[in-house]
Amino acid sequence: MGLKGAIAGKTGTTGDGWFVGYTPNIVCAVWVGFDDNRDLRMKAADVALPIWADFMKCALDMRPELGGESFAKPGGLVSVEIDPTTGCLASPDSTSRRQEVFISGTEPFSNCQETQEAELDSNGDAVTPVSSDKSDAEEAEGAIDNIVVEVCSLTGLIASPDCPKTERRTFALGKEPTEMCRAELHYSDRPPSRDSKSEVEPGASLIEKQIKPQHMPSGPARVKPPYQ
Repeated sequence: MGLKGAIAGKTGTTGDGWFVGYTPNIVCAVWVGFDDNRDLRMKAADVALPIWADFMKCALDMRPELGGESFAKPGGLVSVEIDPTTGCLASPDSTSRRQEVFISGTEPFSNCQETQEAELDSNGDAVTPVSSDKSDAEEAEGAIDNIVVEVCSLTGLIASPDCPKTERRTFALGKEPTEMCRAELHYSDRPPSRDSKSEVEPGASLIEKQIKPQHMPSGPARVKPPYQ
C-alpha cells in the first residue's frame, strides 16, 4: 500500500464493503455499496481497502504529522513472551513463542514446565495436598448415599397434605419410604406397613374407634325403668 509507520485497520463485509483504519493521529472509514441495499458481491478488501489506502497515502504525504511510528500504550498493561500452545511463559523448550499484552497482574509468571516441577516432590511423585477435612468429592460421594425425605411425623410415610405434622428425615439410599401417607392412616395404633391394612374403616374418627363396641349383644336391648 506504500504506507509507513504505525497503521491498524479492519475490513467488514455484509452486503456491502467497509474498511476502518487509523494511525496514531487520524482515523478514516470507507464504505462502498448501493443506496438500495443491493448485494455488492465483492469483498471489502477488494473495494474499500484500496480506496482507504489511496486516501491515507495522500493525507500523510500532505501532513506527515498525522502519522506516527507507534501507538501510545495505555497504562496498566504489560507485555510478556508466552508459549501460544500452553498460554504460559515461553520456556527454552517452546517450539513457538509470541508477545502478548495483559492487564498488569493477570500475566503468567512461570512457564508450564516450572509449574509442573513445583508440583513434584523429591522422588518425582506428584504432590497430593493432605487435608484433615473431607474433600468435596468425598462429601459429594457421601451425599449420594443418603437422601432427605419429608415424612409424616405420625406414620413415617411420605408426607401428604393430610398430615397434621411433618418433618424431614435422612435415610440411606434405598431405605427411604415409598408409600404416600393418607388421612385414614393417622388413626392407626401402629405404624402402617405396605402389606398390612388399617383396622380402622376409612372415614372413622379416633373417638368412634374408642367407643365402638367390639361385639354387639344379640337379642332386644333391655331398658331399666327409671323408677324401679
